[in-house]
Amino acid sequence: MPAISQTAATVVGLALGILSAIALTVWGVYEWRRKGRCQLLVLVAGSAVGTLTSPGLDLVAHVKLPPPVAVSPNVYRLFELDESLWVFPTYPLFLALPAYLTFVALDEQWPRRKLWIWVVSIIASDFMGEIFLIRVAGIYWYAGQQPFLVFGASPMWETAMVTASMLMGALLHFLGRRLHGAAWLLTLPVIGSGFMGFLVVAGWPGMIAVHGEASRPMVAALGLASLACCAAILYMISLHLSGPQPLRAPTAKAHTAEPG
Repeated sequence: MPAISQTAATVVGLALGILSAIALTVWGVYEWRRKGRCQLLVLVAGSAVGTLTSPGLDLVAHVKLPPPVAVSPNVYRLFELDESLWVFPTYPLFLALPAYLTFVALDEQWPRRKLWIWVVSIIASDFMGEIFLIRVAGIYWYAGQQPFLVFGASPMWETAMVTASMLMGALLHFLGRRLHGAAWLLTLPVIGSGFMGFLVVAGWPGMIAVHGEASRPMVAALGLASLACCAAILYMISLHLSGPQPLRAPTAKAHTAEPG
């Protein structure tokens, strides 16, 4: 049973989502005005489009939501799943933020170590936040044969979602080399639908485990395979960053015999 009422929990979820969306928008304006980078604003806008595919994410990860409360009614229904209002303000935080940090890392050529520190920090903070939302607030839960649930939260799906967002940031970096000004708006449909697609790319073994009829050992193996997919994707992204110089074999100096 959740530790607080569903109405109070929903108010907390709405407040955190709205505040984080406002903070990211303000940061996006700062980045645009001071550094000429519009990508964070594009990602925040794209995350609003991405909310239209939110039931698809619930379907992939087998997430269930309780019946709506008055402060957060159901907004629409897709794939026979109802989506509550509190979900939508949270999208900029878990879609736009990791994607933008990845874009900046590639644009500014961060050291690989710095990117990995950010990756681990975001996954850990998302995981702790999910424990609160599931264990304390009870505003959603995971169904099916989920690998590695800890206090009801899923480190596998949190890792897959961060990886999907970072794939989006890498895609914007490479596709955006020829985009300028208003042409960046062309990426909005890609951001909106791409997040759900990249979640499948990063977490497809986990999706098989959750929706299949595998044995518990196989479910655990598929969970590990999903984490391995995420690690491989993040590693490939990191290869485009500056890293330590490769070791070179020492070259022997040529000695010439002196006369006499």
